[in-house]
Amino acid sequence: MRVLMISKALVVGAYQRKAEELAGLPGMELTVAVPPYWREGGHRLYLERAYTAGYELAVLPMVLNGHYHVHAYRRLAALFDIVAPDGPKALIHSFRYLVSSRSVVVLLGCRSGEAP
Repeated sequence: MRVLMISKALVVGAYQRKAEELAGLPGMELTVAVPPYWREGGHRLYLERAYTAGYELAVLPMVLNGHYHVHAYRRLAALFDIVAPDGPKALIHSFRYLVSSRSVVVLLGCRSGEAP
């Protein structure tokens, strides 16, 4: 199964362990999309590459980085086309009311031919 996981939290290396565990499941082809950094107050948490075995780590630019409820990923549609043009599964490591989550729902709906 091809899965695209989208998570700003996985810029922290220790959190990437869950991606390694998922990638180790039989039949799993995992790609994880993360920003190059997450803006937290006045500083940036840059992407750490600690646990990256068994999956692809895709770094995407982010719009409104540092804004928890309204950030979104640029080039997400292109990544969907690369990962699984026939329709990947998406795991959104976020809350359902965030703009980034809604953008994924819209993309998946457009690809399936169904209204989101």
